[in-house]
Amino acid sequence: MQGIIKVLTVAILLQATPSQAASVIKDGNEWLQPADFVDISWQQIDAICPATSDRVCTGSLGGIDITGFIFASIEEVNMLMATYGVPQPDLCGGSAARVEDSAWAPAAFADFSPTEEFDGNRYLEANVSDANICDAIIDPFCDFEQNGFIGIQSDVDFGDSYCAGPGSIPIGAWLYRPYSPAPVAITTLSNYGLLLAIFGMLLAASRRFSVRKAKQG
Repeated sequence: MQGIIKVLTVAILLQATPSQAASVIKDGNEWLQPADFVDISWQQIDAICPATSDRVCTGSLGGIDITGFIFASIEEVNMLMATYGVPQPDLCGGSAARVEDSAWAPAAFADFSPTEEFDGNRYLEANVSDANICDAIIDPFCDFEQNGFIGIQSDVDFGDSYCAGPGSIPIGAWLYRPYSPAPVAITTLSNYGLLLAIFGMLLAASRRFSVRKAKQG
C-alpha cells in the first residue's frame, strides 16, 4: 500500500513539472535551434518551406517535424537578434564590423546552441529564406544575387560580429512560428483536494491492513 502511495506521489510531481523544450521563446515567437539542422542545405529547406506557401513548412527536416514553422527572412532574424541588442548585419568576411567582448553574443548563446564550435570560437549561423542575401545588407562589397545565411560569429582573435553571407551551405536553418502556449496540465486546488482525499483513503486502508495483520500475528 505504501508503495502505491509513493508511485502516486511521483506521478503527481511529474505531472506538475513542465518539460523543458529546446526551442527558444522570444518576443511572441518560438524559434527552433538552428544547430538541429546543420547538415541541411538552403534548397532542402526551401523545398519544405517554399516561398509560394508564404515559407510555411510542411513535413520533416532532419527527422524533425517542422510543420507549421516558417522559414525566417533576414528581417525576421534581425528582429530576433534585436531583442539581444545585436546590431544590424554586415557582410561576413568582408567589411563586417567586429566587437571585442560584446554583451549580445553571450546573451544569444545563452539561448541558442552554436551551429559550430572549435578552439574557443563559436558560430550561430543558419540559412534564411531571402532569395537575394544582399538586399538586406548595406555593404558595398555585397553584390551577390543568391540566397545565403546569417548569424553571429564569435572569434577569440577577431571578436564578435553579426553578419550575412551568400551561398547555400549546410549550416542550419532559422525556423520560427508564432508562440501559442499549449494548455499545461496543472493540478488545480480542486484536484489537490481530490488527491488528498484519495491519499487519506489509501492511508486509512493501509492502517486498517496493518492493524488486521498485527491481530492475526
